Amino acid sequence: MLNIIAFTIILLFASSTSVVGLASSSTTNRRTFAKGVISAATIPLLLPLLPSVTPAVDPPSSLSWKTRLSTSTSTSTSTITYPTIFSTYLTKILINYDPRIRSIWFESFPTSSTSSPTAYRSLKFSELSKSVSNGLVQYSSSLGGQNSPQSLLISLLRSYSYSQTQPSNNEFRRQLGILFSLLPPSSQPPAPFLDQVLQSVPEYYESSNLGRENRYSEESFEKRFSSLELLLPTKFLAVRKGDSYVLTPSIPLWEVAQPLDGEAANTATTTATATATATTTATTTTTATTTYNNNQPTTSLFGPTSGSPLTQQTALTPQILSKLAFAGGLGCALTHSVVIPLDVVKTRLQTSPKSYDNLLDAASKIYNLEGLRGLTLGAQATIAGYAWYGISVYPSYELLKGTISALLYGSPEVAASHGPTVSLLAGAGAAVLASLGLAPLEAARIRAVSDPGTYSPLGVAGTLARIAAEGPNPGGRKLWAGLPPLMLRQVLFGSVKFLAYDAVKSYAVAAGLFGVGEGENALLLTFACGGVAGVLSSTVSQPADSLLTYIASGGGGGGGGGGGDKGKGDKGIKHVLTRFLNEEGVRGLFNGLGSRCLWSGSIIGGQFFLYEVFRNMLGVGAESLQEVFIVSFT
Repeated sequence: MLNIIAFTIILLFASSTSVVGLASSSTTNRRTFAKGVISAATIPLLLPLLPSVTPAVDPPSSLSWKTRLSTSTSTSTSTITYPTIFSTYLTKILINYDPRIRSIWFESFPTSSTSSPTAYRSLKFSELSKSVSNGLVQYSSSLGGQNSPQSLLISLLRSYSYSQTQPSNNEFRRQLGILFSLLPPSSQPPAPFLDQVLQSVPEYYESSNLGRENRYSEESFEKRFSSLELLLPTKFLAVRKGDSYVLTPSIPLWEVAQPLDGEAANTATTTATATATATTTATTTTTATTTYNNNQPTTSLFGPTSGSPLTQQTALTPQILSKLAFAGGLGCALTHSVVIPLDVVKTRLQTSPKSYDNLLDAASKIYNLEGLRGLTLGAQATIAGYAWYGISVYPSYELLKGTISALLYGSPEVAASHGPTVSLLAGAGAAVLASLGLAPLEAARIRAVSDPGTYSPLGVAGTLARIAAEGPNPGGRKLWAGLPPLMLRQVLFGSVKFLAYDAVKSYAVAAGLFGVGEGENALLLTFACGGVAGVLSSTVSQPADSLLTYIASGGGGGGGGGGGDKGKGDKGIKHVLTRFLNEEGVRGLFNGLGSRCLWSGSIIGGQFFLYEVFRNMLGVGAESLQEVFIVSFT
């Protein structure tokens, strides 16, 4: 009965308020009237929720992590856009009242390991605020109903309100009143509805501020809000002025939008001041024409909002790792197959430097003397070896990044500020694992290229058996005689490769090169960054590569002992290095550097290119391994 009476009174109030505007018969006023009727009609349906809200053991607001590719972009044609001051203040409220978000805020974002904890916490708040802002899209209807701001208010009450008689609930409702007073009057829930929500707040407010002067110091106010989780103190209250609510005492509610990527340092500043007449004054100043969108990073009085929501790394399950291994193995095998001729020339320049003048001379002589077959020597060992390399190095790199981040920095989020260190260590660790399987196959490849008459007819298995049987102490360990220099080469090469690739790609994206890496440009960017990484890593690891080739071909009596007067028992790496320097000099450590840089730039660019293609085809691309934090107020 009370609901029916309330419905009648409110409907008459809304109708009488709007009918005056209808006298002008304008389309705008007719729409206003319709909006008032619809809003008023929904109020009594929601009133039963207000007086006695039961405690929520598990708040019904939905929080979840979803992969980027499983999220969808809203196509809402709504007319309400929530300002940044609203979404950031709502984020503060959730940090204080939602135990799950509070846990994420205080436990999942450790700052002890970061060099700039304030900046790091501000970044995480901006991403969390963006997740909250995305969740507000479902409440953007300006016509009332289930998708309106008043429905959002009801959802928040159901999730976090307990009992009107409890001081904690009055405090929560005071905060809700402040929150919705931050909206423009035309976007606020109907004033009669807010009256019901806030009916017990004034008495609580007066008792909390008894004997206090209701003023604020702007200096202390700004300093207080350096802690992003703090809410407005009890001297602030939402007060009804006419048909809407305003914040009292009034304070400058400012927002500063950051320029989009690639634009000049333009700024757009909007200042909205809550006044006694419930009007919002907005002043926009721009130094040039600038376009902003919903993904615009913005800073406000209550904190920043990022252009992207909160994310975390997807757990690397055996299924994901197996797909990464397949993509890496296939990509490496294909790229190394294409550059086998260049690899042959590089190896000949290292094993017989006096026989050739330069890269082109070596390629020409090999082709003239041995034909096309001479340029494909060691193909079987090359394909098998680098298929293993791709299978082992790429999934282990992804796995080690997370492990190292957790061990050294506590979480991937903190480790993000130590990216170069993580990339170096993870790349080195992945290279160690890859070297264990690559060493025997690399020895077989080098034998087939340096002495094709002896080893080519034997094939990979025959060459490995021949190497194991050589020397005065035959055995399987001979196959790993070149492991120390190979591991040194691969550790230097792998760590620099991943470090350079990540660094160059980050710089290219930040600079807006290749269309910021979108669509087909993303693959072009991947190839270019991989090429640069290949050149840098080959230059750093060239001395170790020359020493490996020297050992594998029988030099220094170590490894593989290829017969002749060079192979006179197993020698340590120090002896081999001394003998190499005596024979070739320091310059010999860089024999074939030009061809290796060309080889490495092409092959590493191709590796990363095909790896990205295949992992995306298998559904384990970079975006698929990122989960987005979703906040849904339902």
